[in-house]
Amino acid sequence: MDRKKAVGDILTVKNPDTHFEFKNKGPDIIETNYFESRQAKEGVLFFSPNARAIRILVPGISEKSIIPEMQTAKIVVFTKGIIPEYNQTGMDIMFEDYSETPFGILTGTNQWMLLPDDSWGEKQFICTAWTKEGKILERPGFYRKAKTIPYRYPLEGWSLN
Repeated sequence: MDRKKAVGDILTVKNPDTHFEFKNKGPDIIETNYFESRQAKEGVLFFSPNARAIRILVPGISEKSIIPEMQTAKIVVFTKGIIPEYNQTGMDIMFEDYSETPFGILTGTNQWMLLPDDSWGEKQFICTAWTKEGKILERPGFYRKAKTIPYRYPLEGWSLN
């Protein structure tokens, strides 16, 4: 369980499993220790939902390969399901650019501060990507469920608000 402490409009969230700490102002990250972590040095992305936003933290070692792919997206679709090879819950993130082969990332629960629950599917939210220098991307985000993932099929039944 994460620990939260509010001071004014800045919310500090600590995850005791990863020891990552985030200082948030609404959906924005004011400060985090993630980029100095072992996971960041190994190129592991981390996902931090807060204030109806899913923030993707992209470590320096992964920036050149991942950011150009992310930037082609018009929307970002998060699909929660079972990864059959591991028989574990995970999240498939599709950066929908309406091409034949949209960029995607398959993640396990260990890459998330907290996995979004089904209430995230009720309405559109924002998806942002962050490097050590700050926010580098913002797109509309959508949540859905599938039996198994990866699930890279077009989003149906939604329109951009």
